[in-house]
Amino acid sequence: MREFRILGPLEALLDGSPIDLGGQRQRALLAALLVHHGQVVSTDRLVDLLWGEQAPKTATTSLQNAVSQLRRALGHDVVETRSPGYVFAVDPVAIDAVRFETILGQARSAPAAERAQLLRSALALWRGPALADLAGEEFTQGEIRRLEELRLD
Repeated sequence: MREFRILGPLEALLDGSPIDLGGQRQRALLAALLVHHGQVVSTDRLVDLLWGEQAPKTATTSLQNAVSQLRRALGHDVVETRSPGYVFAVDPVAIDAVRFETILGQARSAPAAERAQLLRSALALWRGPALADLAGEEFTQGEIRRLEELRLD
């Protein structure tokens, strides 16, 4: 089973073993797709997220190469091409942040004793600051703040 972790440094696991995600560009691409899981992210948007205003003329080709490398590492079914870009197509429960938010939702309506246990299990998913190794990427800032606020609540 594949698992994706953003509640701490970015990690991808296959049957509990770490998957080599490659260089910083592939890691940033994976983070961008995880943050927008289940949504089609256009090629132009990904280029903007990964390179910003200083995108080189070869950015689209570099993006396609990064997608190919991610597919080799994670499996060809994980990153799907859908016009006008790409979608991260995994079961949402494979993403730790989704599991965290699901447990928080369950805790809100649970009796006090059960709520405490649910909240402890939700907090146990955290391995450090969200997307810790990609905190310098501008596009991660909003998601990092959102997740940290949920954690503090």
